[in-house]
Amino acid sequence: MTTLEFIFRRLLRSVGISNERNHLRIASQESHYLTEAEDLLGSIAWKDVADVPELAEEHWKIKEIVAEQEKLEKEITGIEATNEKLTRRRDELELELEEQLAAITAKKTEVMREAIGTMHELDSSREAAKLTKKKYAGLRMKLKALSADGASPDEIEQVEKAMDELKQQFALDKKRIAEFTATIRGSEERVAKIEQEIETSRNEARQSMAEMMNKVSKSSKQVADFTARIGSLEANKKTLCYQVGAFLSANHANSDADLKPVIRKYRNILSKTAQLRQSIKYHRILGGRDSKDL
Repeated sequence: MTTLEFIFRRLLRSVGISNERNHLRIASQESHYLTEAEDLLGSIAWKDVADVPELAEEHWKIKEIVAEQEKLEKEITGIEATNEKLTRRRDELELELEEQLAAITAKKTEVMREAIGTMHELDSSREAAKLTKKKYAGLRMKLKALSADGASPDEIEQVEKAMDELKQQFALDKKRIAEFTATIRGSEERVAKIEQEIETSRNEARQSMAEMMNKVSKSSKQVADFTARIGSLEANKKTLCYQVGAFLSANHANSDADLKPVIRKYRNILSKTAQLRQSIKYHRILGGRDSKDL
């Protein structure tokens, strides 16, 4: 509201034509705009008020806050970079573990496949040894009968020769059974060793990943603490900046040598805040409120 508009509306008010509630509503709205403008002014002008005695304390406090915020933000950036590396390394470990376990499992499968084949051969050898033993028993009974019946030496010799061949075959079967059994035992030991290797690899990888995630968790908590601290500092800085802006706004007509350069530099914003202050004052008067504080 301009001065001319104020005079006109005050005349109307003197004859009973006025909307006090509307004037107070406008004054409240413009007070909000003034606060925002003074916030903005303080946030950009604080760097220039170090030589203004009334604002020097606020200037150095804000400067200290900004330095601490920058330090905390740098810490956060470093922590987040480290966390990203740890998380990426964990993902790499998971992939490496999968590939390693796949290779070990394939080796285990191959050993078990060979063991199964050997077991089939062992079963065949046992069956062959059983059959050889049975044939030998039959020939022994036959030899006994031939001897009792007085068979010819040639016939007895023929049976004895067949028995000798069966003895050799049985010995060969037993040897093969022993070899197959030893091979299977070796395969079982290899499988057990491979399973232990799998378990060891899995445990080592899990431990490494758990340690990494523990570091990430602790660092993330630290980031949260730093972020909260930055937020608290920002609130303090905002209060101090408002104090700077409010002082400059209230003293826009001040001709002090220390203040004059700052007033000149921000004259565009200060002209707006001065207009708002005047308008608020006029609306409050027309709304029936005292405005000495303005």
